Amino acid sequence: MSQSAGVEWMKYGITINNIGPGVFASPTAIANYGPLGKVLFGNSTSTIPAGCLGDIDNHLVAPIIFMLSPAVNYTTGQTLDVCGGVSLFNSDYVQFQKVMLQNSELWITDSN
Repeated sequence: MSQSAGVEWMKYGITINNIGPGVFASPTAIANYGPLGKVLFGNSTSTIPAGCLGDIDNHLVAPIIFMLSPAVNYTTGQTLDVCGGVSLFNSDYVQFQKVMLQNSELWITDSN
């Protein structure tokens, strides 16, 4: 949607862009999942190449300010992924990590 809107509105000098956030933890987000919230968010870090959950103040505010600034006046219809690298991998990435971990454990076991 942002791509088609970006093309349509650029002729008026209006840019349409968006941010694709990754997994961001906040007390409210964790509470939304009830008793499993801490576990779910804690387990998420193993699938994030950056190795941590997003922090709104440290990871999201600056990209939002950038997207609202004149610096993007020649950019439209784009998505800025702020996700700790998750968008670089497809859904098979988690499975790949598991296989690599299992193989490394087997190698360590076999070499002893």
